[in-house]
Amino acid sequence: MENGQTDTARLERLARKGDGMSKTGNGAKWSWTKWLAVLGAAASIVGVLWGVAYWVGWVGGRIAGNELGRPAPREQVADESAKGSEPERDEDSVSLPPIWLQLPDGASVSFDEPTQGQECRMGERLSAEGTHTNLTPEHNVWLLLSDGLGNYYMQNPPPRLLENGTWSARNLMPGENIVEILAVVADDRANAEFQRKVRAKEWGAFTNLPKVSREIGSISINVVR
Repeated sequence: MENGQTDTARLERLARKGDGMSKTGNGAKWSWTKWLAVLGAAASIVGVLWGVAYWVGWVGGRIAGNELGRPAPREQVADESAKGSEPERDEDSVSLPPIWLQLPDGASVSFDEPTQGQECRMGERLSAEGTHTNLTPEHNVWLLLSDGLGNYYMQNPPPRLLENGTWSARNLMPGENIVEILAVVADDRANAEFQRKVRAKEWGAFTNLPKVSREIGSISINVVR
């Protein structure tokens, strides 16, 4: 009897031990599943965050693109149009000084020397002087020689105009067939053309005066050998 009770107690202890081991095994299996669930939740959170970041970047890009592609304000467009509306300048266009500095009304040059019809030696240096009206030292005046056939010849330097109404030139070189000395007033562009001829040493005949220049005085001479 005592042995039977002992055996029964032993069996009960073994049963309780086996039940405990079963519970322990179930607990270990539940912990592994729990970790999988945690990892899955973490992956889901990362996916959500990545999706939010992508959406924010896309929206930001759209906003920036709209700002870059947005039409300029009307005032700015008008200003740019005004800048682009300036006509192109061709070779004949030029910014000229005030008209009174171009070809002054009533401008004239008279000769005191040489005198009308004076005899001059061909190839000898000739001086000229006289008075001017309605001109200032800022105006561009040149002396040219003419052969009476429509040909002109450059003379350099140009005459010197003084404030007291007188002028002078010291380097006229009459050649064969020269019959006249001309005084010509020129605007800035015509003056530049005369200067170009001097720099290029174009002392030969030319037939047309530069644009915006005109004769304002002359005197006949008699050139002899």
